[in-house]
Amino acid sequence: MRTLDLQSERYSPTGNAAGEGIRNQLGRPSLHPLTILTRETVQNSWDARVHDGTPPTYGISMWTATAPQIRVLSDHVFSQWPESLHQPEAMTSGDSVEQLRLMAIYDRGTGGLGGQTRADRVGRGPERRDFVQFLRNVGEPPDVEFGGGTFGYGKAATYMASRARTICIHTHCLNEGQPEVRFIAAALGNQFNIEDGSSEGRYTGRHWWGVYDEDVVDPLTGPEADEMASALGLPGFAPNERGTTLLIIDPILEGTTDIQPELPFEESSERALKILKDTILWYFWPKMVTDASGSSAMKFVINWNGEDVDVPRPEDHEVVREFAAAMKELKAEERGVGQPGPLSRSYEIASLKPARDLGRLVLRRFASVAPDGNDADEEVAAPIRGHSHHVALMRRAGLIVKYHPGPAPEIGQLDYCGVFMTEDDREVDRAFADSEPPTHHDWVPDSLSERLHKTFVRVALRRIDEKLQEFASPVAEGPSGSALMAPLGAFSELMADLLPGEEGTGAGPVAVGGGVSGGAGGTRGKRAVVNVLGAARLERRDEKR
Repeated sequence: MRTLDLQSERYSPTGNAAGEGIRNQLGRPSLHPLTILTRETVQNSWDARVHDGTPPTYGISMWTATAPQIRVLSDHVFSQWPESLHQPEAMTSGDSVEQLRLMAIYDRGTGGLGGQTRADRVGRGPERRDFVQFLRNVGEPPDVEFGGGTFGYGKAATYMASRARTICIHTHCLNEGQPEVRFIAAALGNQFNIEDGSSEGRYTGRHWWGVYDEDVVDPLTGPEADEMASALGLPGFAPNERGTTLLIIDPILEGTTDIQPELPFEESSERALKILKDTILWYFWPKMVTDASGSSAMKFVINWNGEDVDVPRPEDHEVVREFAAAMKELKAEERGVGQPGPLSRSYEIASLKPARDLGRLVLRRFASVAPDGNDADEEVAAPIRGHSHHVALMRRAGLIVKYHPGPAPEIGQLDYCGVFMTEDDREVDRAFADSEPPTHHDWVPDSLSERLHKTFVRVALRRIDEKLQEFASPVAEGPSGSALMAPLGAFSELMADLLPGEEGTGAGPVAVGGGVSGGAGGTRGKRAVVNVLGAARLERRDEKR
């Protein structure tokens, strides 16, 4: 088996980006590091999908390395190790019992990391510059229309997930129209100096392990690349299948960047699995919702310590399924094939000066879920605690940026949720994309320099808040300041689908001779007998009382 060469990046006379600087581009987000890692890598996989009608697959696999796998890492991949990087003890202790965890994050049905392997070369094929954008350049603008990414800083999350700041990459891709297999390793450490000898100089902290060609380390290619990946236990490829596997060396599962883990091995592993499952469910349910044929936009698989793990389904979660229902209503309205249900409201979000459609918002009421239904002990990475009164914000890529909270619902037995998606407009979508920090977890209009784009984002967020305020309260204020409530018959009709009850005429006028004497409450079939107590409570009473 081939032994890889190490290249450590020197500072050029005109300067380079330091490893610390690239890592620090992510800032200090409040999200758990594993949540950030999953969000960033799923987004990359979605942007790299092959548009052939087949849903791409995103997978996560974590296991304890075997002794032969550790020897491959120590003797063939990382036979040379920079002193400035932390090296896992298992890779220096020979056949000792030191454990080494490995985590593979992979996609299939994508384009892989194709194109040229060097940043200074102009490609002659039709492929995007994915290899260069991921492994060489920093901050290069995206070339994916309506994509999830912006300037590529999120790739630092993969290095930061490794205690050694080191990853391996195995990809099946195209280069100049021809299939190519590649294997390379890379690290994003700290800058350092070498004071004397032939290697004297200043170094950025970026490293690559591959095969020297002239003065640059390029990836190992062909059958040798597949052989090395297989020896490390990485997922394989079907014939003619493309995609990428990222192998994270000694992954940090505990939510800390310290060298020593906070929790025992098994405990940290169990908690990490919960975080990954929660993240996939809460942030990527738009890609998991099935259509009439039972197909979804993306498939998710997890293998943990050698066992296949069931990925939570949106339809099985009592809160997430309501967000999914709101999304279906929004999409149906966009296609002109449906209207929101009786418990939902749809709003066009637009700016007036300039006149521009910015997106669509659908809000939906549903029966309250007990606060312990999504308790922190059960869902360690759930973005919503207790009752739902949030809107899932997303761009056209359909990847959730954040859950934006609205006012707490005034009716105690009803929660609500919503979905906002930006307009199918390149400039509008780009404005929102540019307002996102590197971790894509917020929209920050004040970060934009272009005045028009700042207006788009600021107005949209303000309009969303206005609609949330309006929707959350069942009480509207009249011209004279008096409180106006919806008629009891209409209100009872809305409640009928949520409160189990007997068949009856509801709170509206009673039907006489097969007709309805006015109002909307006499045709529902279900009966929800309610008393409205003030503006903020709903009390259900048994009909016999």
